[in-house]
Amino acid sequence: MAPEGRLPDGANGEPQHLRTVFGRMGFNDREIVALSGAHSVGRMHKDRSGFEGQWTPSPLLFNNEYFQLLLTRTWEADDNAKPRSFSDGKGNTMMPSDMALVKDEAFRAIVLEYASARPLSLSLSLSARLLVGWLVGWFVHET
Repeated sequence: MAPEGRLPDGANGEPQHLRTVFGRMGFNDREIVALSGAHSVGRMHKDRSGFEGQWTPSPLLFNNEYFQLLLTRTWEADDNAKPRSFSDGKGNTMMPSDMALVKDEAFRAIVLEYASARPLSLSLSLSARLLVGWLVGWFVHET
């Protein structure tokens, strides 16, 4: 798990929560959305985040599919999942904090921009990779 307060609570779907957590580190809305784009790779692990599943059908590719799926799929709340998550019925899962990106008007405008980028804009790619690198410590497990 990430050090307390270093990453947002994935179960919190309020856009202001993302702004509060990342704002302490000096991130603006564009950087918050870019960082969330890192969810295009990998998957959630129960022992790390409390959530289980992959965000996209191609979890080994860094692309803008995460943003496209947020906008184009119908996400149904899985109220039986603990913590609560959202499923598209096709094997992909989003946390409430992911859904905050389409709930908030300012975040959504940036998601739309990144979703329509063909090919994925270099600035998004570089921003997300740099920010992920900066936060890489969240995945380190103490033994």
